[in-house]
Amino acid sequence: MEAREVSNQENIDSKRPGGVALAAIWLMISSGASFVSVLMSGNFSGLSIALMAFSVIAFLTSFAAIALKKWAYWVFLALVVLLGLNNISDVMLWGLGVSPDQEFQISFITSILIPVAITAYFCTQSVKQAFGVDWGESN
Repeated sequence: MEAREVSNQENIDSKRPGGVALAAIWLMISSGASFVSVLMSGNFSGLSIALMAFSVIAFLTSFAAIALKKWAYWVFLALVVLLGLNNISDVMLWGLGVSPDQEFQISFITSILIPVAITAYFCTQSVKQAFGVDWGESN
């Protein structure tokens, strides 16, 4: 039985596109940082608790994405899109002249461009095949 599990793990590792693990690690770090920042602030309002719940879901989904669970594909994609949409406020603040330019450049790369790149990457054929997801496309 143990040999079969090792064999299955090797199959998963061989078919997992490298970017999936990288994206999952990015989401783990992002969600972990959000969780820790809420804990350190000591402010446990409704919004803070919602952010902590989002962080836990994102963290757990990252592990499932590394294991190529089919459900994790859709949850991971939804979380990354929500994260990107949430961070558009940085662009709005910069447009209003509220955010300093250097701070905006770093924030823009990490909060907007990375989620857009991950979303585009997860829409590629190789990633969809690895997760076993079919969008109803005919070949």
